[in-house]
Amino acid sequence: MYTDLKGKTAFVMGAGKARGIGFHIAGALARQGVSVCLADRDGCVFERARELEAEGVVARAFTADVCSAAQVEAMRDAVGRLFPSIDILIQCAGVFPDPVKLTEDSIETWLRTQDINVHGTFRLLHAFLPLMRARGGSVVAVASGAGKRPLPGYSGYSVSKAGLIMLLKSVAVEYAADGIRANSICPGPVESEMVDSRVAAESERLGVPAETLREAIRKTIPLGRMASVDDIVRTALFLASDVSSYLTGQSLNLSGGMITEV
Repeated sequence: MYTDLKGKTAFVMGAGKARGIGFHIAGALARQGVSVCLADRDGCVFERARELEAEGVVARAFTADVCSAAQVEAMRDAVGRLFPSIDILIQCAGVFPDPVKLTEDSIETWLRTQDINVHGTFRLLHAFLPLMRARGGSVVAVASGAGKRPLPGYSGYSVSKAGLIMLLKSVAVEYAADGIRANSICPGPVESEMVDSRVAAESERLGVPAETLREAIRKTIPLGRMASVDDIVRTALFLASDVSSYLTGQSLNLSGGMITEV
């Protein structure tokens, strides 16, 4: 239990999927006594909020596409009418495109990946940081180990996550005087819908059983398993809490030993 979280308000972007990291972080925060704002571009986020409200917590849902500054700002205004300040900002919205070599990637796909993963986060920060400056708080973004060690076939994704990591570092040094901390989480492979869909696609393309591919992934991880969503949730709660009050500008590796460098 992080008792210091009780009574705070959190905004979680990318919380619409029932099995998604964002929704599970929102649920964990709510169970710590945090009032949570769930946001996604998909209307299913309203169902996610109702699920949390059924547990007796304060949960509100909002929709916006992070590629639209106007939508993000309108969402910020709606949140501001309900909550005068935000203590915790969690960014989980992102895209993981199909694998393709750099020179074979379309310009449109490359730019869209950057627009969602980097520029979308900038739009979110540009809109919501003013709601945090009154009393400070914690910003946490789910980045990727690919932002430190590029994945072959995923150059656009790797570059976007490297940009996301640096964006959070910039927030950390520019807003420290306002009491705002900013850190990113850099997972390796995660047991998630995203990995499930990628493994299924590769299984069909190569004619190899999905479990064979999953075992090949696990063998690249020193701890012998992929990260669970709970691993990321626990890290996000630690970064949101005052327990990590002297930790800012960091990109924490959550890769089971795949990445050991800073």
